[in-house]
Amino acid sequence: MNSKAIIRVLVLGDSHCGDKAGLTPISRIAKKSPYSDAQTQLWNWFEHQIKENSPYDYTILTGDMVEGTNNKNTIELYESDTDEQGEIAAECCRIIPCEKKNFYCVYGTPFHTAGTYSYENNFAQCFGIAKPKTTQLINFGDMVRVNVRHTVGRSSIPYGQGTPTYKEMVNEIINAALQEDDSADICIRGHAHYSVSMRVRDHESIVVPCLKYPGSVFGRKLPETQYDMGFGILEIYGYKNWRYIPVHMPLEISGKRDWTNINVGRKG
Repeated sequence: MNSKAIIRVLVLGDSHCGDKAGLTPISRIAKKSPYSDAQTQLWNWFEHQIKENSPYDYTILTGDMVEGTNNKNTIELYESDTDEQGEIAAECCRIIPCEKKNFYCVYGTPFHTAGTYSYENNFAQCFGIAKPKTTQLINFGDMVRVNVRHTVGRSSIPYGQGTPTYKEMVNEIINAALQEDDSADICIRGHAHYSVSMRVRDHESIVVPCLKYPGSVFGRKLPETQYDMGFGILEIYGYKNWRYIPVHMPLEISGKRDWTNINVGRKG
């Protein structure tokens, strides 16, 4: 492997802007809000790490950039206007040092990103990048081919995470063969809110961590060991020569465990 990457790609998503637990820029944080400390910690970590790990030649956004109307759990929202959510997501992305023409975005789940219109279209327009696609097929200079979609199957079993991740790789190889096309070398997914990668010979399948706290209604459904926050960096060195580096938010920031101590007096 060469010592210096030819291409560096930032990969992030699941920011769920508009949600109290989602990524929120400083300008949108209400100082008197009970969520302000957590929102500030997440933003400061994100802003620092984006700058610390730059520069980026390209950026891939894996969807669910906004929370949407969230009809099941509206108590999670601090901003219910989906146009404003798009503005918030755009503001978050403006700190990324990457040319806008080099951003590639995919749609998130319909639950979060579709209603009377596609909310992430508004985000893309606000930010000034191309409209998202359901699938992005990106060929980096005939060196590495990447297939990007949002959704992937999720496993709550620690040693089972690789199965739905690996399935994406196998499906891509099969679909490409059926269409007599070149298969992607790398499959990139979001959605699961955990971080995992599977590499088999000349193919890799990746699930990118999220940018939303587990301490929401959504988080109630998830075991604490199965949640990862952060983003990823894909470094391309040459023909079929790459490295994926996840950048994880420390657990003591994203979800420190809080014990309730009970003093029990003993008799005798």
